Amino acid sequence: MNNLQEYVEQCVAELSGPNAFKARHSLVEAGPAALPLVIEAFLAIEDPQVKVSLIQLIAEYRSNEAVPFLQEQLKDSSTAIWQAALEAMVILCSPEALHALHVSRATATDLQRWMIDEAIQQINAFLE
Repeated sequence: MNNLQEYVEQCVAELSGPNAFKARHSLVEAGPAALPLVIEAFLAIEDPQVKVSLIQLIAEYRSNEAVPFLQEQLKDSSTAIWQAALEAMVILCSPEALHALHVSRATATDLQRWMIDEAIQQINAFLE
């Protein structure tokens, strides 16, 4: 299989099965070049556990290109997805992630705002 899109699709399909660990590792190994394809797969997936796994995987790419996608997931009604996106922002630990958190804070619930503030403090402490 030489096509990255086919490779990503195959790995994503295996994330909910017995080969999930191997599939996840394969997606990480594909590197940031796979990021747009992983995001595309995320948008097509219904399984919330796979969605969380994909967000965690996206964080491992450590690419600021993921910030707009992660910022959008901060609006998700699913607590698991929202928290995974927040944790991914902390993992990115970049000025871009920090800015996105400040913007997201304005429309967050009280609990989300508190968690975003914690994430902002963590990123600020690292960036100083």
